[in-house]
Amino acid sequence: MSQKIMERFKQFVAPTYGRFPITLDRGEGAVSDRIWASSDTEYLISLMQALDVSSMTEAEQALLSRVLRSPSVAPRGGDGDALQLERLKLLSALGERRAVAMLGRQVRELPDGADPDAIIA
Repeated sequence: MSQKIMERFKQFVAPTYGRFPITLDRGEGAVSDRIWASSDTEYLISLMQALDVSSMTEAEQALLSRVLRSPSVAPRGGDGDALQLERLKLLSALGERRAVAMLGRQVRELPDGADPDAIIA
């Protein structure tokens, strides 16, 4: 727990219960790495095709980006490539150039305008 948070806790919170000595700074890895492989690919493709990134709030876009960029085991079969392509399209629409470049190296076909060899600083 950071010293600053501990001091604020003592200052503003009545000591009526015990407190664990931890501070949650931020979350990482909350999206399962099995999300793509263990889900119905036809459903996910249909869902992704129905999404309109331009009508989403900033928070919705951030959450979608987090899910789409999650590390994963690709689903098997022909639908796996189609699912990855839909992920690429949405990542591109979100402006996630680095994620498009990384994921783009894993698919046979790229959406228009996607360049997996682009160097992103």
